[in-house]
Amino acid sequence: DSNAVRAGALTITALFSETVNTRPAISITGAPGSNNRAATPMAGNLPGNLFTFLLDVQSGNDGTFTAAVSSAADRAGNANQPATNAMFVIATVAPLAALSFSRDPAGVGAGSLAITCDFDQPVVSAPTLAITGPAGANNRAAAAMTRLSSTRFLFSLDVVSSNDGEFFATVGNAQNSVGISGGGAINNRFIVDTTPPILTVVEPAEGTTVGGAVAVSGCVSDLTAVTVLVSGNG
Repeated sequence: DSNAVRAGALTITALFSETVNTRPAISITGAPGSNNRAATPMAGNLPGNLFTFLLDVQSGNDGTFTAAVSSAADRAGNANQPATNAMFVIATVAPLAALSFSRDPAGVGAGSLAITCDFDQPVVSAPTLAITGPAGANNRAAAAMTRLSSTRFLFSLDVVSSNDGEFFATVGNAQNSVGISGGGAINNRFIVDTTPPILTVVEPAEGTTVGGAVAVSGCVSDLTAVTVLVSGNG
């Protein structure tokens, strides 16, 4: 809703069709949270027909709210009818993205990697994705993602060899219908590992003839977890 209310001061004005002699009260109800108000007297002169209420709209309590006016009566004692135009939308929270990967982000080898970006609310802009990590061919400047729906977008990365390390995907230009820009991304880290592990056997030394029970020791070097299997003939 392009007319949604953001965080900050909101003046709500009640204009009656005739003069009232008792002070009106206003209540605000919507999604549970800090933007709800119990019935509160409105400001204005009595008798009169124009009254106001100042609502300090708080971030994080979004949704559709209704303002209900009560307690006003004319000189004859007739109570006010329900207010028209009493509903409004509060939107204060930026879109938040959650990323998922077509391959295990703990160790991505060379080849195609699909990165799916899911937002927690509709996005009307063209969000971008940038990839940053150790200098090399796997970095990407911010580029537009492919729109799959109002909340889901796709980015394809062709991972190349010899540019290994920890990389981060940064979402940009994500804007909701009221112009609030994105609030970052969850699960935006992945490891590129295109280099085979290096295994060094320390014991027994190369060329040594052994017999009986043999203790094998050594070390392995790699960006990710490695499983070493030792086998041989007896």
